[in-house]
Amino acid sequence: MYIILLRHGETDFNKLEKVQGSEVDPPLNELGFKQADLTGEFINKNFNIDIIYSSKYLRAKQTAVNVMKKINYKKKIILEGNLKEGDKGLYSGKDKEEVKKLINSNSKLKKFKDDCNSFDHYQKLNTLYDNDYLSKFMKKETNKEVGIRAKETIKKIMKQNMNKNILIVTHGSFIANAIRNIFKLRQIPEETVGKGNCSITVIKLERDQKELIMGFNNMHLKELYL
Repeated sequence: MYIILLRHGETDFNKLEKVQGSEVDPPLNELGFKQADLTGEFINKNFNIDIIYSSKYLRAKQTAVNVMKKINYKKKIILEGNLKEGDKGLYSGKDKEEVKKLINSNSKLKKFKDDCNSFDHYQKLNTLYDNDYLSKFMKKETNKEVGIRAKETIKKIMKQNMNKNILIVTHGSFIANAIRNIFKLRQIPEETVGKGNCSITVIKLERDQKELIMGFNNMHLKELYL
């Protein structure tokens, strides 16, 4: 039994490096549709999918539909509200410079962000996400809250589909926090090109054992970046 967690294809928000939480719902862009097509071809060659679940957000649904066509899936895609992206609150829709300004406008938060330029934007955001004061100020979900929601949702889907190969089309922070919560990992292995859209994370379940056999991998998209 495999659970395949697929991040949606690229949107213009991804392209412009804007924070894309559950408050915004942009469609896939041209590259995003190409990514979804190639991902469907990859899945068709490597997995037999029994059932597809998707977030209700347009970028995820469009990805799921394109994959569905490539794997000749004839059933209905099941839409699940709890597969949504994390609630980013005041971050939502902002680029990295706008996020810096927002955080630096608050003296209590600025101390966490003094060396913001010295490391990755999203890594820094993740460090901040579990700060209680920040969460209240930004009106957003913490990584812990997303992780609990993700684990419970995946567990429910598993129970409803025992011994089936399940494709779940969802969002980056949902997948990352699900894997951290399920496998108790601080660092998730990844191998990506571009911005990591349409990356695949695969969990293998056998008897009572679970194994992470692929994490945030979209190397099947290499031809798009040559």
